[in-house]
Amino acid sequence: IPAGQPISTTYVTPQTITPGGNTQIPLTYTPVNPVALNTVVSILSNDPIHPSVGVTLTGNGVINGPHMSIADTVHDWVERRKMAYSRWYLSILNDGNQTLTITDLTISDPHFFVDESVTLPINVATLATTKIGLWFHPEEGIPYSGILTISSNAPGQTDYQYDLLGTGVDKDYPTGDLLWSYSIYGG
Repeated sequence: IPAGQPISTTYVTPQTITPGGNTQIPLTYTPVNPVALNTVVSILSNDPIHPSVGVTLTGNGVINGPHMSIADTVHDWVERRKMAYSRWYLSILNDGNQTLTITDLTISDPHFFVDESVTLPINVATLATTKIGLWFHPEEGIPYSGILTISSNAPGQTDYQYDLLGTGVDKDYPTGDLLWSYSIYGG
């Protein structure tokens, strides 16, 4: 078993396997963090053709109960044209071993708002991700900040707070200036 891997066994070596016989090697996976496992355990023997056989082990560590995992703690739209609408998707991973239920989304500043397509409650299965559309709509050429509060059934995260930032830009655009563009791929 590679050093540092959360894998252990109660199997005692050496063992003798008679011709035509077999044995089972119990492996226990005990993750200490909610991270993926991808390692190779080597089985060594006196077999002259295959003295070492690798067994690939994969899995995912999870936290007990539902748990929200969000990559960062803030999103900044940076500068956006005054009166424009700009959407961004917040990804929330459930790295817990029970279904995460998001029951409420509130934002402290009305210049940031949740996409109208979002229907609550949102149930997120173990190791699944949901994406929540959030909008920024500056009405003046000033900085804005708000706090998104995500209410859920995750212990210790029942009212998770996420910072939202953006700045409105109030300037005159000459006729013909490109204000935005979007490339469509596919059908």
